[in-house]
Amino acid sequence: MTRYIGRRILAAIPVLLLASLLVFVLVRQFGADPARTRCQQSRDLKCLERTRVQLGLDRPLPVQYVDFMGDFVQGDWGTSERTDQSVAESIGIALGETAQLAFWGVAFSSVVAISVGVYSANKAYSPGDYFFTGLAFAGIAM
Repeated sequence: MTRYIGRRILAAIPVLLLASLLVFVLVRQFGADPARTRCQQSRDLKCLERTRVQLGLDRPLPVQYVDFMGDFVQGDWGTSERTDQSVAESIGIALGETAQLAFWGVAFSSVVAISVGVYSANKAYSPGDYFFTGLAFAGIAM
């Protein structure tokens, strides 16, 4: 089983690299220019050129991708364009809130599921049992 999981993880690595390359190229080619976004207030060409050099957008696309992946692996995910806050910090803040929300969601759904399961076991083939069974199938289908 360990070998199977290891093979699956190794097979996922090229897929993830290819997907990241595809998204990177598409965003760079068709997305908004980050330098223009940062120099939005001033129409100064020097600001635009300085920002392009600062962000590394003056270098060839393959070099940009290698730098991007290197920074990603090291945890340097840059700063948010909207908040000027570190992306890693923003994710850390949101991760705590998301984990708390997920915990309470699982706790609530477990209480409901156990209650409905006990009801269905005690009242097998009753209209309520059929209703909850149908509701469960509908939930799984979604």
